[in-house]
Amino acid sequence: MSDFLGRMKAAAKADKKTIVLPEGEDPRTIEAAKKIVEEDLANLVILGTPDEIDVPGATVIDPRNAEKHEEYASKFAELRAKKGVTIEQAKRYAGEDTHELNMVFQFEHVEIGHGPHGKWTTQRYSMPELRAVMSKWQTALEGSAWNSLFWGNHDQPRCVSRFGFDRPEYRALSAKMLAACLYFMKGTPYIYQGDELGMTNNGGFRQLSDYRDLESINWFHAYTRAGLTTEAEMFAALGARSRDHARTPMQWDASPNAGFTTGEPWIMVNPNYTQINAAQQVNDPDSVFCFYQQLLRLRKQHDVFLYGTYELMLPDSEAIWAYRRTLGGRQAQVYCNFTTQGVPCETPREGLLLCNYNTVQAEILRPCECRVYLDPKGLLRS
Repeated sequence: MSDFLGRMKAAAKADKKTIVLPEGEDPRTIEAAKKIVEEDLANLVILGTPDEIDVPGATVIDPRNAEKHEEYASKFAELRAKKGVTIEQAKRYAGEDTHELNMVFQFEHVEIGHGPHGKWTTQRYSMPELRAVMSKWQTALEGSAWNSLFWGNHDQPRCVSRFGFDRPEYRALSAKMLAACLYFMKGTPYIYQGDELGMTNNGGFRQLSDYRDLESINWFHAYTRAGLTTEAEMFAALGARSRDHARTPMQWDASPNAGFTTGEPWIMVNPNYTQINAAQQVNDPDSVFCFYQQLLRLRKQHDVFLYGTYELMLPDSEAIWAYRRTLGGRQAQVYCNFTTQGVPCETPREGLLLCNYNTVQAEILRPCECRVYLDPKGLLRS
C-alpha cells in the first residue's frame, strides 16, 4: 500500500487527522485513509487531477496548478501548526487493537510552564503539573496503546536545564534523577544525543548573532519591536528556551570544538565541553553516561519495568515524584526529588536497586536524589 504507513506516522506527529496523499495514489490507500479520518473527509487532502478522483468532501489539489500548490502548502502549514494529541486520538491511531501505528508521541509535557508570551519565558515549570501530565498518559494508555518516553529533542532546550538543575553542583545528580524518573516508566525510551552526558543549555550564547534558529531570532525581533518585552528579558528567555541549545555540536572530548570537527562548526560549541564530554565519562563509573548504562541494563533485566502497570504514589507532594510499577507478583518503586533541598520521605528498607548517591539516608531524599527499589520491603527509618 505504497508509503501509507510513513505518511500516517508523519500525520500522527502533527495533527492525527489530516492526511495528504500524493498524485497517483493506489485507490486502496485512499480507502484506508478515509477510514483513518473516520470519514471526516474535510481532513483528507489528495494531490491529483480532480476529474480522476471521486472522493466527495475531500480536498483535491491539482499538482499542475501552481496556485493550488500554494493552497497545499497553506493546508500543510495549518496541519503543522496544530498542537498535541488527545488520549482518544492516541488510542485510535496507536491502539493495540487497531494495527495502524506502534506508539504515540505526545508533546503535552514539553509545553507546560509557558508564560504570557508562550514558551518565551524564564519562569520555572510546576513539577506537580508535569507529574500529572505524565501520569495521565501512563494510566490512560494502560492496556490499550504504547507511550514514547522522552525529555527532549531538536526542538527543545536541554532537558537538564529545562526540567532539572544545570548548576555544576547539581547537574550530574539531576541529569541522573531525570533519567531514572522517565525511563523506568512504561514505554519506549528515546534518548536525545547529549542527554546521556548531561549536556546543558549553551551559556556561551551572549548576543543574537550567536543564535541560528529562525524561530528564536524572529520572535526576539517581534516581541522587542512591539514593546512586549525588553531585549534583556528576551535574551534571558532565549537562554532558557531556544531550540538552538539542543543543536550545538556533540561534545566528544576536550579537544578544540569538542572533537566534533577540525573545521568551523555552524554554531558555537558549548564552552563547558572541557568539563562535560564523552571521553571524560565513558570510563567513569560515577558519570551520567554510566548511570544511563546501568538504567537501561536494569530495564532489560526486569520485565516489571517494561510491562508493569504504573501507579502514582505521594500525589500531594510538591517536591517528590514517586510511582509504583507492578507486574504479577513483582513490584518496583521509584522516588525522585525534583528540588535542590532535602525532603522528608519514607522509603523501603530493603530492595534498593539504583541510586544516584553512593549512600542512602533514612527518612529523607537529598537534593535531586533518586532511588529505585525492586520488590521493596518495609520502610527505611532511622
